[in-house]
Amino acid sequence: MSTTIHDDTTTRFEQFIISALGFTPEESLVVFPLTTSGVIARIDLEPVLANRKCGLFGQIADHLSGCHSTEVVVAYFTEQDATVLAAPDARLSAALNAVGIVRRTTLMFDSAPRGIRRHDLGVIPPAAPARRSTAQRALRGATPELSQYIEAFQCLINGSRPPASMIGKAAATLESLQHRDAIVVWMTDPSLAISGPAAELPSEATTVQAMEQLLSPTAGRKPSRIVDDHTELLALIAAHMDGKAQAPARTLLALVAWWSGNGALAARHLEEALSADPTYRFAQLLAVTVDRAIPPGWAA
Repeated sequence: MSTTIHDDTTTRFEQFIISALGFTPEESLVVFPLTTSGVIARIDLEPVLANRKCGLFGQIADHLSGCHSTEVVVAYFTEQDATVLAAPDARLSAALNAVGIVRRTTLMFDSAPRGIRRHDLGVIPPAAPARRSTAQRALRGATPELSQYIEAFQCLINGSRPPASMIGKAAATLESLQHRDAIVVWMTDPSLAISGPAAELPSEATTVQAMEQLLSPTAGRKPSRIVDDHTELLALIAAHMDGKAQAPARTLLALVAWWSGNGALAARHLEEALSADPTYRFAQLLAVTVDRAIPPGWAA
């Protein structure tokens, strides 16, 4: 494994990585392509050094190859000595060589992290205690209906702050799996909108069509601007909820982050979702996708 001194070029690489990830990596291995817009991969060093996640290097190499990447730069953000990194670095080299990818250089960054750090991502300040109490009381007394989420959404996009009781009822909608999935359909393809006071659940065919926007390498699309409004409402819901009631909103925030190509933010939302409810199945499944660096359809 070669290392590079901290000259101006290296500093530019460091700034590029931080900008691309949205935060300063710590105790991390970063692999990014030079020849295509393929995924920039960041891996925690702790499991790598413990010889866990051994297959992850192969998955990353296969994805880069699938994106027609031919050259990469590898960067370590760590205070570990280079000799400690030799074994996992050799496994990474083997994975890259197996698919014909050339490592242009290896960079070592051992300075103290600055700027936004990973634990700063996905921070949602809690709402005022009185609003939280009102929202959670409304949650307990509500029956899940799509119209409740729609009402809060329309209030938000019309420039008004949804009342706490309205946010609680919107949270109740997310607790129903069918209604939550209908909202995902709406976010995924605005032409499949479920708007109106008598909103109905989407058909199976409509749901499949919407999922293709997320997953299909040929039909996949980037999020539209309407997703920003959903993100704002989901963050409000998370800010007003406690415990398990946070998990659905946090998971949908993770889904949007992953779909947007921000795996680091998706991972942080999923950490919060699974901390709130370790049994929440959608969060568990999405965590596997994020952990394995599986990209959304448009980036595949």
